[in-house]
Amino acid sequence: LRWAPAAGAVPCPADEESLLTLLDRTFTAQQRKHDPRFEIKCHLMKQSVPPTTLDTKKAGMHDMWLVQSSGTQDSCVLLNRREHTVLEADNGMLRIVENKMDYHSKSTVRLEGKQFSKGDFIVRLASATQTIPGVTGQQAFLGHILEVEYSPLSSLDASAPLMAEFVGVLQGALAAQQQARHAQQQHQQHQQQVPLARLEIVRPSYGKYAGLASDFTPMHGAILYAEAAMSLLVAR
Repeated sequence: LRWAPAAGAVPCPADEESLLTLLDRTFTAQQRKHDPRFEIKCHLMKQSVPPTTLDTKKAGMHDMWLVQSSGTQDSCVLLNRREHTVLEADNGMLRIVENKMDYHSKSTVRLEGKQFSKGDFIVRLASATQTIPGVTGQQAFLGHILEVEYSPLSSLDASAPLMAEFVGVLQGALAAQQQARHAQQQHQQHQQQVPLARLEIVRPSYGKYAGLASDFTPMHGAILYAEAAMSLLVAR
């Protein structure tokens, strides 16, 4: 789920307050997991095209994502969104890709945040930042995402109805929270009603990736994170 700010607003770190309020109302203090903060790095790798290349349509065809998770220290996932190919590899692949395959341009979207749980549902709240290529130490804030997991089931089809119901609860609770806050502001400042912030579902096209299992795997997770990162970049 991608946090989509109200019309005319841009994502900012302060948006996390609204999302934490939402999760505080959904999860009691006893239901929170005090796990270490999780971190996902989505590296967008762009392959250099030789100046002599005549077919400009090939430019960017080999651009790909390399996704690393703090939970899997020894492996990463490579994927090409355009050609719908994905594979799991050793974590040293990042260095090989950078040094041996002419991927000289790298932009990293970093997702980092907290984890909450309610029963069998786990929700991860992450803020997203992007490294600015060519500028050491500089980052641009992209927004926030909520990742929802139903831990007892790994089957995408079997868990879909339960996931949809829980996501609907979160979206409805956020809408009610936003409407109550805006109604109070209208009363105090006589403002006109405007569109409110919302949670938009990010829907990866798992079915387009040949050979991908029907059960959720680290490769599914990498596709999900890459799609979330791309949705944040496009929305800027």
